[in-house]
Amino acid sequence: MYKSFEEEKDYLKNTLDRFDDIISDTELKLKALPRMYGDNPTLLSNLMSGLEHRYALLKKTKNKPYFARIDFKDNEEEKKEVCYIGKVGVYDDDNKIVTVDWRAPIASMYYDSNIGYATYNAPKGKIEGELLVKRQYDIENMELKGYQDIDTVANDEILKSYLGVNADNRLKNIISTIQTEQNEIIREKSHIMHQE
Repeated sequence: MYKSFEEEKDYLKNTLDRFDDIISDTELKLKALPRMYGDNPTLLSNLMSGLEHRYALLKKTKNKPYFARIDFKDNEEEKKEVCYIGKVGVYDDDNKIVTVDWRAPIASMYYDSNIGYATYNAPKGKIEGELLVKRQYDIENMELKGYQDIDTVANDEILKSYLGVNADNRLKNIISTIQTEQNEIIREKSHIMHQE
């Protein structure tokens, strides 16, 4: 269940390799689109815009593809899901998850739940199960510096380390230290904006 430091380093390397593959595939698609849809400027513009946005996000987040991990065993399906949580969700061409967006329903357990019984609200309803692992990573420039298993996110030492860096980095990294109440407010505001 628990990975050693070397195994976590290997996992990060594998994730970075997958990012490289997805970035290369995206570059190829960007080059091919004008040939495929050159006769439909509107469609071409829309497709290019979406792919360029994806490409920029991939390049931007590759230095730190994820900041947390949760292992969750679903009571109903009795399967364990291991989710590496990042600032953006990334899927490969086979639609397999590489990283889970921190705003995704399953990722809310990282902010809201302690180890043990846990739930989250998915589109199909409330999912119940057991949260087995909550792990926070320190990754800089594609290199694993360390990690720690935590039971709650309200960890002042983690927050202090982010507050000690410059303002830009502080804002970029603060999402990994969001506490339960803050997470509820953020998700509520996001839900209200989607309804309007």
